Amino acid sequence: MHGHRRKTWLYGLSSFFLLLITLHTHAAEAPVRAELISEPTSIQPGKPFWVAVHFQLSPGWHIYWKNPGATGLPTRIEWALPDDFKAGPVLEPSPLRFDTAGIASYGYKESAVFLAEITAPETLEIDSTVTIRATAHWLACEVSCIPGSTELRLTVPVSDTMGENNAQHTQLFEQARAALPQPPPANWEGVAYEELGEITLLLKTKDTTQSIRPQDPYFFSSDDAIDPEATQQVFELSDGGLMIKLVSTPGMKMQRLSGILTSSSSWMGSSKGIAINLPMSEAPSAAVSSTHGGSSSIPDLPKSLWQMLLFAFIGGIILNAMPCVFPVIGIKMLSFVQQAGDSAWKIKAHGFIFTLGVWISFSALASLLIALKAAGEEIGWGFQLQNATFVAGLCVLLWLVALNFLEVYSVGNTFVGTGHSLAARSGYTGSFFSGVLATLVATPCTAPFMGTAVGFAVLQTPIVTLSIFSSMALGMAFPYLLMSLFPWLINHLPKPGKWMETFRQAMAFPLIASVIWLLWVFGQQTNINALAKLLFALLLVSMAVWVFGRWADPMRRACVQRRGIFSTSILLASGLLLGYFAANPETEENPWMLDWEPYSQETLEALRAKERMVFVDFTAAWCLTCQVNKHTALHNEKVIHAFRQWDVATLQADWTNRDPEITRTLERFGRNGVPLYLLYPKGPDTEPIILPEILTPSIVLDALKKAQGHHAGE
Repeated sequence: MHGHRRKTWLYGLSSFFLLLITLHTHAAEAPVRAELISEPTSIQPGKPFWVAVHFQLSPGWHIYWKNPGATGLPTRIEWALPDDFKAGPVLEPSPLRFDTAGIASYGYKESAVFLAEITAPETLEIDSTVTIRATAHWLACEVSCIPGSTELRLTVPVSDTMGENNAQHTQLFEQARAALPQPPPANWEGVAYEELGEITLLLKTKDTTQSIRPQDPYFFSSDDAIDPEATQQVFELSDGGLMIKLVSTPGMKMQRLSGILTSSSSWMGSSKGIAINLPMSEAPSAAVSSTHGGSSSIPDLPKSLWQMLLFAFIGGIILNAMPCVFPVIGIKMLSFVQQAGDSAWKIKAHGFIFTLGVWISFSALASLLIALKAAGEEIGWGFQLQNATFVAGLCVLLWLVALNFLEVYSVGNTFVGTGHSLAARSGYTGSFFSGVLATLVATPCTAPFMGTAVGFAVLQTPIVTLSIFSSMALGMAFPYLLMSLFPWLINHLPKPGKWMETFRQAMAFPLIASVIWLLWVFGQQTNINALAKLLFALLLVSMAVWVFGRWADPMRRACVQRRGIFSTSILLASGLLLGYFAANPETEENPWMLDWEPYSQETLEALRAKERMVFVDFTAAWCLTCQVNKHTALHNEKVIHAFRQWDVATLQADWTNRDPEITRTLERFGRNGVPLYLLYPKGPDTEPIILPEILTPSIVLDALKKAQGHHAGE
């Protein structure tokens, strides 16, 4: 009977793991795609032109406006423009409001287009091309939130007249301009004033035949001056005008009321959003008596606080079921099974110390969040995941724990709360660090109710923030604290046996799933080369602990142990160092980098018709020789200087994925693979110089001189 119960319990647990991993894998699909688009087909020196960053979001996901509201991070565009180019302000469309359990946030779903005007310098050379770069940063949220960024590139030709608008994107730009907030009509007048924490905005028209009648209006503040937690915005229509009553953020002193007043439909012949920017005036007595006669819209903060504390507690409990946390917690459950024969006092002590470890870790995280907020940072739960170094370190930590669960090595068991041989001497230390580790591995995860509570916490005073994080810590530790307070509950767990070893090993796989997800996040933050370095770092770390587990065992001879520890140290240090460099790569975008255009026969012929030298690099991401040549020769500063000095056009024929046109070109030159390097001297009828497969800077420079001499000799 007991055996049947054990099997049923393990089968149910296995099914639960499969569900978690499936959901985890689904969440790893990229929720946001961004593209940089030019409105004209070509640009003119000295003239402004418009570009757009088009965000496309997966169903159910949203990103945030410049004021994200109660939670979230603003979407940002960082420009990297060519010399003497100037960018105007980024224009964002009117936002939408998202409500989660009464917590408001502002942003966009499905699609959003940000516009910017770029001005080209007068010194641009006609018939050349320029490349505009930008980096887009966002926080995408559904049930969970994933920070993301991507580097965007746009190459446009330069002509003596401004090119026509790109027909493919005409509708996109028209819709983007229509979605921008518009200035108020000229016949509007308004006043804004504050009294007793309530802001009143009065709007009316000078034309008595017209009235302001928005449908389902809402005011989006451009800054934190309006409390996003105040769900009530009171709108009153009278005498053709509009009165709006808002709640100010406690402690904020306003000089101006700035934001967007939206309507669910277009109004007064304008867009759905009207930009409001008014100085704050003194409250007139008449207005005070007429707008404060009813019930106040200021929220009951104590009631909201208790609700958020409850949300944090429930979120902490649910956090235990997340794939990144459950394995460590599952091993903690095994420790309860092992303690079944201990005294009730000792079991309670372990539970309290585990809870203490969780609480101290959450308090430290909250303190760091408070300090960063005080320094002006815009952050929330999971802010540490925006740091690629932290993500890489967490990958290594979870990978090491997974290998420990798979018994690749046995050191550190007390750290995760499963050690038994040292329990008498340091078992309480193991329980404490179990709580610390559980909190650390919880940082990539979020749970229902938790995001709402944290979003509320980051906008409150430090004591409220610490209280909410403490409630979350208590929720996370609650099941184990409950079991330690009532030891008879342990009797309902399966009896100790061989199944514990199987269970321990099974816990490794949800951790590995979490590592895969973190690797995907790391790849989004960095690039494919950095991700490859981090994967190789994990390989070195794996080798290190394997060597440690095999040759540093206490049962080995002392000389063997020393060699094992030495080898482990070298491999581990190398892995950690490589992981650090992966998370902190040297900036690849520097003044020496060339602008490579995609290869096509038409592009090649057009460049040669302009009497330009052309260098074509036939390459692939999986070609090791290609990558070595790129770093040793093509990225050499002298080579790049020569390319620019002689105005050599550079084309890249990327054969990473099979391309029929590139395949035919390779066959025409007697090749069936890459690399292949072709240098075409000036002139449409010249034969290319074929460079060797292994390049050095001198080989490339000699070929350039030969091509230049070929042109001079014509």
